[in-house]
Order: sequence, then structure tokens, then C-alpha cells
Amino acid sequence: MQAFSGVGTLAVNSASKNQVAASSLAQYLSNADSQKELYKDNNAIPVAKSLQTDSDITADPAAQAVIKQVPEDTLMPKMPEMDTFWNLAAPLINNTYLGKTPASQYDSQLKTFQDSISKATK
Repeated sequence: MQAFSGVGTLAVNSASKNQVAASSLAQYLSNADSQKELYKDNNAIPVAKSLQTDSDITADPAAQAVIKQVPEDTLMPKMPEMDTFWNLAAPLINNTYLGKTPASQYDSQLKTFQDSISKATK
């Protein structure tokens, strides 16, 4: 089993009347300084490789775990079926995280999840 990874992207519509301003905004929002601020304020792990060696990032075990895991991940596809996947996955993930699913039920819950996905995508 592999984890999914994905990142947000910024793009400028080619039909935009304000392409220069929109491009400037996209560049500002995605630069390393802005990513660092997002990390400080929201714990959003930066994608800029230059920040992966930043002392704040290297001192954060969660950030390091994400950075280490990403090369092993599968890029999350952008397709309607992923909505089905996440809608079915949410209760499984949340209940496990909140301790509502005992460890003894993990295998059966995963089997139910797998069966539900198989039925939903046929």
C-alpha cells in the first residue's frame, strides 16, 4: 500500500484580463518566503526544496516525515473517482485517529473500505 501525495498549484487563466498581475500574485504566493510563512502560520509543509534544509523545517519531526515519505508516494490523480475514495476513506481515517476504531478491527474496516471502493467504481 502506498500513500497519496498532492500539492496545491497556482495557474493563470490564459483568458485573464490581468495576466501580469495574476502571474505576479501566483509567484508571490508560491515563493519560498511565502511558503515559510504558511508553514509558520498553518503548519503547511513547504514544497520548495530550498526550505527542506531550513532549520525550522529540519527541527520539525512531522515536516521531516512528510519530506522523507513523498518520494515513496503515489501522486494523487485528479479524477472524479477520487471524490468517492475520500468520501469512503474519511470515516475510516477519522475514527482511527480519534481512537473510535479498536486495533482489532483495523483489518475488517480496511476490507470493508476496499469492498466499498470496488463497488463504487464499477
